[in-house]
Amino acid sequence: MVYSPSMIRVALIIERADIALGGAERSIAELAEALRAHGLSCTIVAATGDPDEGLCILCPERGGSRTPLDLFRRMVRVHLAETQYDVVHSTLPLPFADIYQPRGGSYRAAMRGSAEAYERPWQIAAKRCANAFNARRRTLLAAERTLCRDTGVTIAALSHLVKGHFQADYGLADDRIAVIPNGIRVTPPPTDEQAAAFRQRLGPAATGGAPILLFAANNLRLKGLGPLLRAWARIPADARRRGVLAIVGSGRAGPYRRLAHRLGIADRVVFAGPVDAIGPALAACRAAVLPTWYDPCSRFILEALAAGRPVVTTRFNGAAERFVDGRHGRILDRPNDIDGLAAALTHMLDDGWAERARRAIIEDNLPDAVSIEHHVEALIGLYERLLGERKEAHA
Repeated sequence: MVYSPSMIRVALIIERADIALGGAERSIAELAEALRAHGLSCTIVAATGDPDEGLCILCPERGGSRTPLDLFRRMVRVHLAETQYDVVHSTLPLPFADIYQPRGGSYRAAMRGSAEAYERPWQIAAKRCANAFNARRRTLLAAERTLCRDTGVTIAALSHLVKGHFQADYGLADDRIAVIPNGIRVTPPPTDEQAAAFRQRLGPAATGGAPILLFAANNLRLKGLGPLLRAWARIPADARRRGVLAIVGSGRAGPYRRLAHRLGIADRVVFAGPVDAIGPALAACRAAVLPTWYDPCSRFILEALAAGRPVVTTRFNGAAERFVDGRHGRILDRPNDIDGLAAALTHMLDDGWAERARRAIIEDNLPDAVSIEHHVEALIGLYERLLGERKEAHA
């Protein structure tokens, strides 16, 4: 039997089906929509979320609370016993899934990154200890270890960075891991009025066409805001006075506001808070900056490339695999390379350098390369391969 996309029934499993929570939830919603557009039957199976067409909520009584993995795993088993799917595609380490696609990367690597994001050795040690004693993280890490060791579940990695972590930490062979680079839904560009409204939101610092360098994240420490502020303070004062560093996100900004004041750069840093959509901010900005300690494949960086904006990030971000260092942006070895980060920011403030990078992004067709369409086509190919192997095994 040859499977066509219209015959494939997919269960997309995620704990919370609420796009307001972050990148993973938004990515799964976009993925489900794109799979349906290709003719697949796709149901998002979640513990919590607002009931909607194409969405199955198994633990509505949990409300906004996190759902223990054991409870959700039992509820998913019951649902799968009652509902027939061809492919079980899970973002959680469930041993009965066909595909495990950890949208946040491996739990072991994410825990390492969250600890290394602290500045002092004692803070790093304390965070590692806290991770080790966090019951939820221990449970998820143990489940991921068991899935890798005791099952044949295929890992769908969002980047080669993530593949490398699974191989280094769990000893997985190449044939257990399919690298399917992350993608985003490319939307029509915002209007000039929307971009102007974001610039106006930044206040006097952004007037007169001052170049905006945009940082967007909710986990400000993990995504490198501390090193970014220190690098911003280190660039030549005349270059810094020409631009503005805009911070977007819902993270706890107080400590970073105080840091900006101590560094003497508060007049050129604007904490803009959360935004409903990142498009207008990207349309208004000169470049996107994310010196992260860990990101399997950042949506923000992909969205910036799709908008034709140069980017700055680190080798700890799988999205760094999607562009060329020195041509489309800059890639740092570590977020705390303050001098290197300052040099990259200076490049972004240089009109000629930034314009050459912007033209290269368009010439090399990166907006198309990061589209979710390529991600979906590769996933459908993986679905078809797994279904073919299953058919052969039962022949």
